[in-house]
Amino acid sequence: MFIKKAWNLGVDDPRKFLHSLKVGIALIAVSLFYYMRPLHDGVGGSAIWAVMTVVVVFEYTVGGTLSKSLNRIFGTTLAGFLALGIHWIASHLGHQFELYIMGISLF
Repeated sequence: MFIKKAWNLGVDDPRKFLHSLKVGIALIAVSLFYYMRPLHDGVGGSAIWAVMTVVVVFEYTVGGTLSKSLNRIFGTTLAGFLALGIHWIASHLGHQFELYIMGISLF
């Protein structure tokens, strides 16, 4: 029953079938890089975020994927600069206020 439904989906709209193949191949490739011992030893558990990025960013169209990728890059860069700025302000106000500023910035 599942195979028949999957076949009908592929016949009705072949782009969905191709998209699922592309996502599957991308996940396999990134997962292989994650499980390679040198990469895992050098980066550690943070390498799993490469797998999560593929899951989050991949879209049905190329334009959608590029748009999401650029938004993710811009958001990550902006958040990094914001974190550095808050840390710089907190460290210059002294050790007494540093914990309060760091705690408030989390929310």
